Amino acid sequence: MRRSFLVKAALGATCLAVLSQAIPATAALCAKWDPPPKGVTGVPASITFRTYIPIPSTGDAYTLEPHAFPDYPFRVRASSPDGAVSEIDMSPDPDAGQVWMGSLTPDRQGRWTLTITNLQDSDAACYTDAVLTVDQASSDVPTYAAIGLVAILVGLAGLTLVRRRVRSRSASSRS
Repeated sequence: MRRSFLVKAALGATCLAVLSQAIPATAALCAKWDPPPKGVTGVPASITFRTYIPIPSTGDAYTLEPHAFPDYPFRVRASSPDGAVSEIDMSPDPDAGQVWMGSLTPDRQGRWTLTITNLQDSDAACYTDAVLTVDQASSDVPTYAAIGLVAILVGLAGLTLVRRRVRSRSASSRS
């Protein structure tokens, strides 16, 4: 009796060891970022990632199968180039449950690191941070202001010329 218990315990421990080798304990779910578009300061950037479950394949490897986790509390943050952190609210896409969407309006240019904080300790095959490159917003305001100022000056010069002609005609008709 005791021998059969020891055999069963040994078999159970072996099975547990094999299973824990096939899929890392931190990889109950995986997430892959969609490549973020290039961002611009002051303009909202769309942030998305997709969720998967790891399926054991050969040896220690596994494949990723798309899977929705609609109730999982993903915590996402963006770290600016100078280290300031912004939290990003994410929600599942109603049309594609495996896709999670959020938005970030960067306030400075440079490389922003996007992190799903409750997955950041997963293995590299299951999760890595993403980088959003942000450029300075181009400012067309000075160009438009210069064009507007030129238009006003041309208008005033034209008005001055018209007034002079009207005055010279009035003066010549009186004489």
